[in-house]
Amino acid sequence: MKLPKMLSHYTELPKSIYILFFARMVNSMGAFVYPFLTIYLTKTLSLDEGKAGYLVMLAIAAHAPGLLVGVD
Repeated sequence: MKLPKMLSHYTELPKSIYILFFARMVNSMGAFVYPFLTIYLTKTLSLDEGKAGYLVMLAIAAHAPGLLVGVD
């Protein structure tokens, strides 16, 4: 499979760069959790926006201490 000329510059990068790229992509997909949770609560479970916002705020508030504890 031939890569487009535009991407040929990236074929000779070190392996660590590719690992960092994929790790960054996985972490970026994780950032979609809270907007998806809001959409799920309002559209599928038919909660009003205030209750859905409150529940998402609680989820974020519960997540924050874990971030602080998990840092080396």
